[in-house]
Amino acid sequence: MTISPTSDGPRPPLIERSDAVKAIVWVIVAINLFAAALAVRLWRTPPVPAEPLRFVTDVNTAPASELALLPGIGVELAKRIVVDRTTHGGYRSAEDLQRVPGIGPKTVDQIGPLVTFSGPDPAAPSDDRDRR
Repeated sequence: MTISPTSDGPRPPLIERSDAVKAIVWVIVAINLFAAALAVRLWRTPPVPAEPLRFVTDVNTAPASELALLPGIGVELAKRIVVDRTTHGGYRSAEDLQRVPGIGPKTVDQIGPLVTFSGPDPAAPSDDRDRR
């Protein structure tokens, strides 16, 4: 079976090439305008001030794993703090931590804002509390 051309001749295209190019250009322009408007809006949005994450640790109740996260403490000093706390009772201030070998004034200054102290450890003998 052969297809014979119609008597009208070839059909004209649905859209001329120049019209298709114009349509594509307009779509690209519209996308760019939208992107620019979005960028300006985001640029003008004031940034939310980022505050550093900060945690506060209760030295009298924290486990060694939590104490080790404090600056200048580490795993070994954290273990010493827990042993000292168990042996001699809780701490009342950051300065009390200096009774732990390896903790000095510099370390106390570093961790001071990051620690709190609940009441003295009730398991500690009362004469140890009086000496502090």
